[in-house]
This record gives sequence, structure tokens and C-alpha cells, in this order.
Amino acid sequence: MIPTPYLLDTNVYCEFFIPASQRHQQFTSLEKLLCNPANDIKAFYIAEITSMEIYSAIGKYARGREEQVINCNRQIIHQQLSNCSHQWISPALNQLTTRQTKKILSQIDNAESLHGDIHAHVLPITSEAIHEGKRLLRQYATKFALGSHDAFIAGFLIVANRQGQNLSLITFDKALKNVLKLENQPIVEFS
Repeated sequence: MIPTPYLLDTNVYCEFFIPASQRHQQFTSLEKLLCNPANDIKAFYIAEITSMEIYSAIGKYARGREEQVINCNRQIIHQQLSNCSHQWISPALNQLTTRQTKKILSQIDNAESLHGDIHAHVLPITSEAIHEGKRLLRQYATKFALGSHDAFIAGFLIVANRQGQNLSLITFDKALKNVLKLENQPIVEFS
């Protein structure tokens, strides 16, 4: 199965495995973009760092989190400077059952070994991708909230495109989108 010409960031790749109730509002559009209508297989590329990072992302859902009430620590200017007296809520994230977690891990294994209806073609780590990721961090980390994993994924994209693969990155990460726009790299806009 030939993959679609898209490289998925970890936050987008994760959408295929998390509970439907927690998926991004544009997940259906994403599935359509990546799906071959002839066989209903969603085939795309991921960077090897994404193949590693997905376990951290899934771990967040497996652990879950209780709802938290957090005190606001902003400084308010109203005639004089004062601390905000409000609170905000970080919503709960339901913990996955052991069975759900095992199923997701099995789905990831199947996707990366190109079995089932999701085919994640893994681009191997190269010294060129490392070099490009490091260059991006040096150049943009002081201007954008660009993390090392995202810089590395961008490095994979730049190298793949330099080699003629003509891939577009799909990400929800604003900083990564900004950097790739400055680098004249193709991205797919999902909010």
C-alpha cells in the first residue's frame, strides 16, 4: 500500500488511537484525507521519533487525570497591581482500562507493521534529520515554543522533501506550523 504524501506529527498520529470522545473535532476530515477509498486503509508516514513518542502520549490517557481546580496566578492591573482571585478548572481525563490500553498498544504495533486499516510507514532516524532538527532549534527556539521532538520531526520533513518525497506535515502544533512556514515546507492546516 503506497502511503499518502503526508507526515504526521505525534499529536495527530495519536488521534487514531485515543477514545473517540477525546478526538480532535476535525478527525473525520483527517481520516478522509489519509484514506484510500478503494480499500479503506489510512496510509501515511511518521518519523521514527513519533514511533517512540506515541507511547508517552498514550501513557497520558492510560494514566488519566482527576479534575483539578487551579488558582489563577496572573497579575491584574486595575488602578493598582493585584493578584487574580479567580480559579480555573483543568478537566478530568478518564483513565483507560488495562484492556483498552493493551488494545491501543496492539493497534500501534499493527499500524507500524502495516497490518490492519492504519499503515504508518516509519521514516528511520538519519544524521541529516538530526542535523536539520538541531539547526531549527538553534534558529527558532528563541522565537517560538519549538520543542526538540517537534524540531526533529520537522528535520525529517525537510530531509524527505530534499530527497524528492514531496511530503506535507500534518500537525496541530502552532509553533511547529510557524517554523515550517518560515522554512517554506508544506503543511496541512487543521486548527
